[in-house]
Amino acid sequence: MQDKIIDFLASKQQEAKSREINVHISDICKAIGIPKNKVIPELERMIDSKQIPGSLDTTYYDAVLKIY
Repeated sequence: MQDKIIDFLASKQQEAKSREINVHISDICKAIGIPKNKVIPELERMIDSKQIPGSLDTTYYDAVLKIY
């Protein structure tokens, strides 16, 4: 699952042509075919272990991953 997440985020970062991007969790789930209840904990682990340089904002209905 981590490889799928990283591949998807890399493509989003290329599209943005900048280092800092915001990605909706629903977009990640749709792209990799894994439900939100499994993706969010995995993203939290990846952020904690510094695999993804960013933060997770879950204050809205659709959480947002902020990559720096």
